[in-house]
Amino acid sequence: MSGGMNSLGLVTFAIAVIISTASVGAFAGYLLRNVQRDRLLLWFGLFAGVYGVRMFFKRPLGSDLGVDPVIGAWVESGLNYFILIPALLFVEELYGQGWHRLLRRLTQATAVFAVVAIAVDIVIGKPYLVPDPSNALFVLLAIVIITGARAGYRPPRFPEWKLLLMGLIVFMAFVLNDHAVGARLVPWRFTAEPIGFLIQLGCLGYIALSRFSARGRQLAAVDQEMRSARDIQQSILPRDIPTVPGVQLAARYAPLAAVAGDFYDIVPLNGDGVALLVADVSGHGVPAALIASMVKVSFTAALSETDDPGAMLQRMNRTLCGMFERSFVTAACAVLRPEAGTLSYALAGHPPPVLQSGAEAGVTLLDERGVFLGVMPSATYTTATVPVGAGGRLILYSDGITEAMSASEDLFGIERLRSFAAAERPRSASAFADALLAAVRAFAGSDAHPHDDVTLIVADLVT
Repeated sequence: MSGGMNSLGLVTFAIAVIISTASVGAFAGYLLRNVQRDRLLLWFGLFAGVYGVRMFFKRPLGSDLGVDPVIGAWVESGLNYFILIPALLFVEELYGQGWHRLLRRLTQATAVFAVVAIAVDIVIGKPYLVPDPSNALFVLLAIVIITGARAGYRPPRFPEWKLLLMGLIVFMAFVLNDHAVGARLVPWRFTAEPIGFLIQLGCLGYIALSRFSARGRQLAAVDQEMRSARDIQQSILPRDIPTVPGVQLAARYAPLAAVAGDFYDIVPLNGDGVALLVADVSGHGVPAALIASMVKVSFTAALSETDDPGAMLQRMNRTLCGMFERSFVTAACAVLRPEAGTLSYALAGHPPPVLQSGAEAGVTLLDERGVFLGVMPSATYTTATVPVGAGGRLILYSDGITEAMSASEDLFGIERLRSFAAAERPRSASAFADALLAAVRAFAGSDAHPHDDVTLIVADLVT
């Protein structure tokens, strides 16, 4: 510092430090817990940061801190033109863009003015050449708000408007006082715009933090609801893999999000056999999960009437049609009877299951076709029956496996699945399921994010 500061200089320095610290805190809050499209803390931090930095370069504090007067004048001049932009963006975040986007256009015009003003100062070689636009801007802002109100524009719900108005009035009173002192329109020489800004900053900070806290509570509530939805969805899936004589079963379920649109069920039949279902609802998240719960109900109801896969899908389709819009369900339904050595199956727009009919048999695709569920009430589904001997393996899966994408945008695909099934036949059903999912993850890359839910059922006929 050049010499010692007087008491006013110390107060100004303290205020500058407080404002700059508030700016850093706002940026940290924005970065650590940013809500998509919520930029109140960002604009607040930028506004406070520009003002705080400007205070350190502005005389007399800049001179007390040893700042070269010429450099200080250029920095202060440039920040004077720029500081209004984050202020307007903060107001826009609260108020909205206004009638016919007038507030957004005013912000854009202010940004253009700042660039032109800085360029003019540089070309002429003199800071402060362009007049301070703040007074004109406040008048234009008032005109924009009044015009929008008269035209019927209503801003988003804004309970803190009185506090914001109070802060602006106090700050403007200090600004007008400083201008009046500079023009010698008043007998006193007291100037304290930074104190007015500090009061306004407190009001803006309270608004930003209250919004931030409210959104934090909303996120916590949504997170709790998602956990509840996940628990509910888990309850409709089989809790344990049932024991079926002559069949070794394994199932894997890896949802993309907390809740998913995939569904599977394994139901032992009275006497001999087991009914298997893998279904995939178009879309993701809660809407798909709700439809998946409908699939569960429709499958249970259909299975209570028949154990023929085609007939089950037909009943499920009639139940689901008209229950949702812009969505559909694919499904693979199979009934495996180990004593008879047969597999009956039907498909509704689902990827073809993979079958190895015996320990030494090759890999085939079960491609009996049918339309999506929930689209055509009159749709019918054909049941196909094929022989399966001891050592046979059936693989039902969702397209999260075959449509897994590598870094080069290559799909895992059905042919890779067939090759993997042939190579890994000696593994048990559970070990094969784990190995297949590991192979899919390795194919996509360790850093890749999955693009779809993954569901898998492996059923082996054992002696």
